[in-house]
Amino acid sequence: MGLLAGLIVAIGNWMGVRRPRSQEASGPLTAEELGFLVAGPRRAIAVAISRLVAAQLVRVSRDGRLTAVAGTRPTGRPLEDAVLTRLGSGSTLTVVTRELAAEPVVTRIGESLVRRGLLVSPSRAAQARSVAVLVLGVVFLVGVVRWINGLVDDFPVGYLTVLLLLTLVALVVFAAQTSESRTVTGDQVVAESETKRTTMEWLGQVAVTGVSAYPDPTVAAALAAATPAVKVTEGSSRLSELPASPPTWVGSADSGSSDGGGHSCGSGSSGSSCGGGGCGGGGA
Repeated sequence: MGLLAGLIVAIGNWMGVRRPRSQEASGPLTAEELGFLVAGPRRAIAVAISRLVAAQLVRVSRDGRLTAVAGTRPTGRPLEDAVLTRLGSGSTLTVVTRELAAEPVVTRIGESLVRRGLLVSPSRAAQARSVAVLVLGVVFLVGVVRWINGLVDDFPVGYLTVLLLLTLVALVVFAAQTSESRTVTGDQVVAESETKRTTMEWLGQVAVTGVSAYPDPTVAAALAAATPAVKVTEGSSRLSELPASPPTWVGSADSGSSDGGGHSCGSGSSGSSCGGGGCGGGGA
């Protein structure tokens, strides 16, 4: 029974963290916020770059290098302006993300989503994971000792063996968790957005599925050229696409906001078609 109790405590503690304590009143998510919620800083930055390309303020070469168009002025959107300041020789989505992911202009998006009950803060998620791993580790070691004693004393250990295997699986799962997680409602919002993505404006589709959703296939392929695939799991925002990512914000999540599906991507954040934002032959 001790093993079973340990499993229940560890899982219950984790599920409790994924249910927000409080939240601010919130309106629709912007495309950058939705991207952060779905796949963390990289997706938010991808949204910003996609809008800059569509507005003909940034050009992208066929190998994914980004160049600001000469004479480009600040857009008034903090994340886009931060992207423009990072563009140089050899800049790609991956390079820009590495440089910006831990900057306040990006982390503020995650902090806002935490306050709105859409993300679990990295510190709370890391603490809950540590507690779960500790509890399960102790339970597993005690179970192994009991299992060995059972074999020595010729007691049946089939039930104990099953619990040990379940505990080991749970231990591996919790140990592999990143420090960033969506809340339960966050998962629901992401699932709902994925269901409705075909009816969203194109920038919202980029937020949900990535740069492959850019309307111009040539531009989409160019942006994707330097963009490793994202792997996102339920309850966590795991960005395997972000090499050497900072430990603070790597992913996104949603939380218990009362209006659930009301968190859609606002089309007002873009409004521009991909127009002339095509691939530049020279690139960066």
